[in-house]
Amino acid sequence: MTRWRKHIGPDDLEALLAETIRVAVKTRAVSQRRLERITVDTTVQTRAVAYPTDSHLIVRAIEWLNRIVRRHGVTLRQSFLRLATRARREASRLMYTRGHKQGLRWVRRLRTWPGRLIRDIRRKIAGNAELEAAFREALKRAEKILTQQPGDKNKLYAMHASEVECIGKGKARARYEFGVKASIATTHERCKGGQWVLGAIRRNAIEPVISHMKQDGLLERSHLAGPDGNVINVILCAAGHNMRLLARWIRLLLLILLTKIRSQGEKYPRQKLKQITC
Repeated sequence: MTRWRKHIGPDDLEALLAETIRVAVKTRAVSQRRLERITVDTTVQTRAVAYPTDSHLIVRAIEWLNRIVRRHGVTLRQSFLRLATRARREASRLMYTRGHKQGLRWVRRLRTWPGRLIRDIRRKIAGNAELEAAFREALKRAEKILTQQPGDKNKLYAMHASEVECIGKGKARARYEFGVKASIATTHERCKGGQWVLGAIRRNAIEPVISHMKQDGLLERSHLAGPDGNVINVILCAAGHNMRLLARWIRLLLLILLTKIRSQGEKYPRQKLKQITC
């Protein structure tokens, strides 16, 4: 499934969404006139990332660098994995208790180790173009995590997903959400087969559709990697929503047809009913 998704790409997946609309028009679940007016709204598609505390991001940076070091056989003076894991555990234990100052002391100590690890890696790979290319992105993200401040813009919230943003939508249950924005376009009026999603790029009219896509279509959390993965997840959720409406509409048409055949069977003899149905 992953290879197929990468091979087809987000642009070609839009044809799948367009096909669901074409089938809906053909089966009269939605009329062409209802497609002339649409409603557009945005929502947050959260990414599969842990809450980005300073200690967590630093430990993740150390783990990423050590993973690449083992992959390319680079020998380090010290990995700092054991020390960083213990420091994060102690900081988490002490931060929201009476030992707040001790917790901050562990965080400050934790900040020194990635810098030493980065300098050690740069010394070992200096002059080797292949290793420098392999470490470039990881070192860039690790340095950004070390230097970013609470009030900075374009902060990095996950080592594996640089596109993640901190978005505040004013929700009481979730003050901040970490992910990307997704735009949803639906029919302005409710049609016979329901409210159809026309694209994934009046507030009250579209909120129920977004809620169904998040709960039933897994739009709430994206597990696909990269910016293309975010686009693919939104398009697939929109196509899945339309397919569920199509299945419900076809079931309704089948029920009406069976009811009509049954009523005809009570009114006419069996032989005449066979001629009528044929």
